[in-house]
Amino acid sequence: MNEDATMVANPLSGIPLRLKEIRQSAKMTKAQFAESLGISPRSYFNYEDGTRQAPINVLFKAARLSDFDLLWLLTGQPEVQIDIYDRAIVATMGALEKEDFYLPGSKMLVIARQAFELSAIKRTSVEDELPGLIRNVKDLLG
Repeated sequence: MNEDATMVANPLSGIPLRLKEIRQSAKMTKAQFAESLGISPRSYFNYEDGTRQAPINVLFKAARLSDFDLLWLLTGQPEVQIDIYDRAIVATMGALEKEDFYLPGSKMLVIARQAFELSAIKRTSVEDELPGLIRNVKDLLG
C-alpha cells in the first residue's frame, strides 16, 4: 500500500510528518519542541518518527504552540475541506479528552467509526452518540 493510500485508510497516519512540519516551522530541535510540549525528548522522537502514536493532549499542545490548526494536524486538510468522517474523528478525540480517557489511535478510530455509523442510521449527530459509546468502552475495559 503506498503512502497516499495508507493516509486515506488511516487519516491519523500523517500526524508524524505534520508534527515535524510544526516543529520545523517553529525552528526548534526535537528536544526543544519536546520540552515546550512538556514531554521527554524520547517520547517526542517516537511520535515524530511514527514509532508511537502521540496522545491527544500532546497534539492539542502542539497545535496551540503553533499557527497550525488542530484539524489540519489531525487530518492534513484545512478545516473547510474536512469531510464528515474526519469531523467524527475530531469529535471523538475531543470527547475522549473531555472524559480524560485516552485510547490508542486504532481504538479511537473504532469509536469514531461507530459514532459516525450510528449517527447516520439514527439521523443524530456524532456528538450525540459519543457519550454512550465511550461509556460502553469504559465498562468493557473495567
